[in-house]
Amino acid sequence: MSGMTMLDYVRECPVRLNENARRRGELCGALAERYRAAVAAGNASMRLVACGSSYHACRAMQPFMEHVLSVRVDVVTPGSYVRYGAAMPPAFEVMVSQSGSSTNIIAALDTASGLGHETIVLTGNVEADVREHADTVVDYGVGVETVGFVTVGLVTLMEFLALFALTCAEGMGAITADALGRWMAELEAAAALHGALATRMEEVFTADELSFLSPGPTFVLGDGPNYATALEGALKIQETLKVPAITYEPEEFIHGPNMQLTPAYTVFVIDTDAAPGRAFDIWRAVREVTDRAFLVSTRPSEGARIIAAEGHAVSELISPIALVAPFQYLCARAMAELDCEDEHPLMRRFERIVSSKTEAYRREHDA
Repeated sequence: MSGMTMLDYVRECPVRLNENARRRGELCGALAERYRAAVAAGNASMRLVACGSSYHACRAMQPFMEHVLSVRVDVVTPGSYVRYGAAMPPAFEVMVSQSGSSTNIIAALDTASGLGHETIVLTGNVEADVREHADTVVDYGVGVETVGFVTVGLVTLMEFLALFALTCAEGMGAITADALGRWMAELEAAAALHGALATRMEEVFTADELSFLSPGPTFVLGDGPNYATALEGALKIQETLKVPAITYEPEEFIHGPNMQLTPAYTVFVIDTDAAPGRAFDIWRAVREVTDRAFLVSTRPSEGARIIAAEGHAVSELISPIALVAPFQYLCARAMAELDCEDEHPLMRRFERIVSSKTEAYRREHDA
């Protein structure tokens, strides 16, 4: 897949999601067996350790995993784990690094090893540096993604965590065959909705190019599982378009941060309500201040600044897999058209002092 762009990866997401769903047993079986063994030993709760987009994927699927497995699932950053891991209660621990070269995940793995814990890492590159620091390395099925902004990697990680929870529940007899089938159908619907929302975002972008090609300060609002979607949307806007983007729950936004709104601001409101409600009203209110107010919704709706799709409905617990698509498309296209992928030249000085990736990763990607 050499020569692929971020936009290509956005379009590939539904295909990869469906392929991985068909490979559920192959991808998740071994890890599910390890979890069942942990449960048998009295260690049913889970702890996911991740940062950046991987953290967002874990946060997005945390409610689904808790719902399916009826256990507590904590999501912590590697920095918190390194500082406080010794005081954390026992749990089945899984650490996540798509690149396999994240220095903070390696530090967390070394901390866990020092505490005598079994170390398991999910990654998109089983040959990367994490293999030297983990007892078990699990490929979660992203394949090769050569663009560093984590597009296919994000949604396939979300789906893997959902598939993993379902596989664990199935193996422990904690889910009926009918319920399993319904959730697998939901995942298929989420893949289709991802594609539909990317297409809809293309239409909205084309109709309002000036808004998207003159990026400025941005708010991304979401709650529940889609607070993580908002986190990821804001991260992608900052990484690709190099402008500040801030995440809030909608209710938190209207308790102070909204007071800085001007017509120069862009605001995305993620709405998963079955009927127009509070999130919809907040979006309407934002439109009184700025034309750059967009609703991202699982509810079929029409409107110039509404990003939704007819004929697609998914559970809120699965919806982040789909609702991240508009942000992925926006960032991929605007970054390409504005030619703003590269950082400011002074960032080279920053990287000489501190880097989030290992030396081996930097050598490979600088080549």
